[in-house]
Amino acid sequence: MSLRVPVEYILQLSGDPLFRIYAMLVAGDDCFADYPCQVYADSTHPASVYRRVVGYYAVHHRPVGAPAPGAVMVLNDGAIAVFCGDPDDAVGTAQTLTPVYRLEPAGPLAVPTGLVWIRFAETIMAETRGVAITALGYQVVEVPTYAPFAAWLRAASGNVAEALTGLARLAALPGVENVAPQMLMERKGRA
Repeated sequence: MSLRVPVEYILQLSGDPLFRIYAMLVAGDDCFADYPCQVYADSTHPASVYRRVVGYYAVHHRPVGAPAPGAVMVLNDGAIAVFCGDPDDAVGTAQTLTPVYRLEPAGPLAVPTGLVWIRFAETIMAETRGVAITALGYQVVEVPTYAPFAAWLRAASGNVAEALTGLARLAALPGVENVAPQMLMERKGRA
């Protein structure tokens, strides 16, 4: 005889975020299974990571300034709202739902936008690496005039999960000095 314990009970008992993610995966309840459980903050500091936070989700592409009842955090003038709970209730109300991450150890909540910053050596112009970037499933969104050796990218599919899962492949391109996902966090005012 096997004892089946509801995943909600296990999640309530454990404060360990990795255990909570593991319990969700075992139970098959992870609606963000395509997203990595952790993402490095930038390729020059691989020990600095964002870890997925269980029990939070972000709703993207909301009307700017629209009320977000129950939101724990609102970003980009309301275009992104972060909620506690199960995202199943939000399906169909937004174009994009993403998990929420936290900069370890115990940093602020962070929401991935799907944009990725890539910086090459200063002798390599980002526009010359377009074919290699495209071959990895990304597209160039913008090359800043002040930094022609860098670019903002997004997954060619527009999928935020794909943008996050391909970071190591981008960092392995010849001449790359840094790769970092864009993560939005709540702005804290100075005291």
